[in-house]
Amino acid sequence: MTAAGWLGKAAREGHKYAQYSLGGLYYRGNGVEQSYETAFSLYRSSAGQGNAYASYELGKMHRDGIGTDVDRDQSEEAFRNAFSGFTEMAKKQPDDKLHYRLGQMARDGMGTEANLESAAAYFELAAEAGNANGQYALAQLYLKHSDKPAKIR
Repeated sequence: MTAAGWLGKAAREGHKYAQYSLGGLYYRGNGVEQSYETAFSLYRSSAGQGNAYASYELGKMHRDGIGTDVDRDQSEEAFRNAFSGFTEMAKKQPDDKLHYRLGQMARDGMGTEANLESAAAYFELAAEAGNANGQYALAQLYLKHSDKPAKIR
């Protein structure tokens, strides 16, 4: 049996991480025939069980109309769930990739109010942990908003 086959078996049993992983395979067409609709359905099932990563993907799909209709309200709800879930995960176990993602979401107002101070704080946590994306994002934030350094430092 293939990875997709085993993930499918676990997903049918309601395993939220298998649903999320299989959704990614369908989204990219990796080992299965690409189907945005199937990816959307799997992400929705996983997100419904509290998987923040699936909520994030669901938010993007609602926002962009991939595998579903564009729905700004559903997109924002999914991003709020993702932001909340990522925040809780980062509190329990700090992770530079989560801090980077939270910084992006805070900077762009995805699932939370746009807040440059908060974004800078998350990017700084990621940067200090050696995350090159966090380092770059923090530098870009400082360069773009050099006229307001007190607000973001």
